Amino acid sequence: MKNLLYLIIGLLALTIVSCSKDKDDASADADILGVWQGTQWEVAGSGTIVDEGTEMDFELLMLAPYLDKEPYEVTFSPDNTTTSTRDNFTVRTNLKMLGQEFTDEMKIGFSLDGATWRKEGKILYIENDDEPGVVYPYEIKELTSTTLRLELTEIPPAVLENMEGEVINFTGHVKLGMKRK
Repeated sequence: MKNLLYLIIGLLALTIVSCSKDKDDASADADILGVWQGTQWEVAGSGTIVDEGTEMDFELLMLAPYLDKEPYEVTFSPDNTTTSTRDNFTVRTNLKMLGQEFTDEMKIGFSLDGATWRKEGKILYIENDDEPGVVYPYEIKELTSTTLRLELTEIPPAVLENMEGEVINFTGHVKLGMKRK
């Protein structure tokens, strides 16, 4: 069962950035350029795993509770690339499956170093250099001079492809929050 937990975490960890809840500037057209520090990282949703012909429904909640102790910074540059200061952080995972609940904390790999980005209206598209062709369409929930909040509800199909014999169907969201440095 723990292997399934790691498989789910591994797939969903591919879909994420960093988050925040500041609200001191109402400028809707604030510039995304610059250095941002992660304040919130959340993945939540439900799905189905098919393993050896058996369907198993699951509910998942993943949080990064130590971003204050494991600071994560992302720089959005004018040439539409990013750099970041960390390649991993600790995630607390709660998984409900087969009538059981599993909770674990582990380091997950995550980096936006070398990604490309483009902003179109209220959508921030991010493509990681280690996943060419996979573009993550984050909705910009808030962008002010001090706060950036993003939400991803459209998980790209390439992330949910069959992996190690497991078929995963996931519906949920990724929420990221950042504050300007």
